[in-house]
Amino acid sequence: VYVTPVVIQSVKQAQEQNSARLLGRALALCNEKH
Repeated sequence: VYVTPVVIQSVKQAQEQNSARLLGRALALCNEKH
């Protein structure tokens, strides 16, 4: 399967959004505990 740079870019963006969402959730949990 040939993957275009556009596809790679969109996958990277999706991964960044997911990790940012997870980080935000983790920070929210930490803030609730304190």
